[in-house]
Amino acid sequence: MRKSDRGKYFLGVLFCGMLLGFVCFTNTSPAVAAQDANPYYDYDKNPFNPANKYDPNNPLNPASRYMPYNPLNPANAYDPKNPYNNANKYDIHNPFNPANIYNPKNPMNPANIYNPYIPLQPLP
Repeated sequence: MRKSDRGKYFLGVLFCGMLLGFVCFTNTSPAVAAQDANPYYDYDKNPFNPANKYDPNNPLNPASRYMPYNPLNPANAYDPKNPYNNANKYDIHNPFNPANIYNPKNPMNPANIYNPYIPLQPLP
């Protein structure tokens, strides 16, 4: 490599490094982006409570399995906002994450299963 080409090579490597850093730090993962305005969390009661099981607005109602925003709908299996999506399974804010099962704000917590007023929502 000639001396005159070293400066061009350095600038090229510097530009590529800056571009890669910019792309890495500005993108958000699908799991983080899924927390904003998610229709899967519109139900403001505990969907696992037996008293709410057959509520027509409950997204986990067996009768509404094929509704557009039901997380169990097979058409929504790969939706990045769906909390049942395998890509979101271990998201720290997902109430269906096995690590969050005993979170006091999780409606799936065995202590909260009979509390009808704990909503299904992303966990803090």
